[in-house]
Amino acid sequence: MERLNRDLIILGRIDKLDENVLKQEVLYLNSLLNLAEMSDDRYKTFELMDLNKFKLRQDTHIISRALKNASQPPFEFLINKN
Repeated sequence: MERLNRDLIILGRIDKLDENVLKQEVLYLNSLLNLAEMSDDRYKTFELMDLNKFKLRQDTHIISRALKNASQPPFEFLINKN
């Protein structure tokens, strides 16, 4: 089975699972998660609270830039709307 960049826990009966079925299930779950993570709707679920300027930003390009940036500037927080 090829190595993926994520950890998945799949619960199931070992005696009922075939290696090919398990491989297909893992590939399907990986593609489904990639689709959910890379869609533009993902950025609509976040807000960026900027306490330096006292603003709450909801623009998708600002949210995407903040999510891709490894180091957040001080007093800027990503908040999930859920």
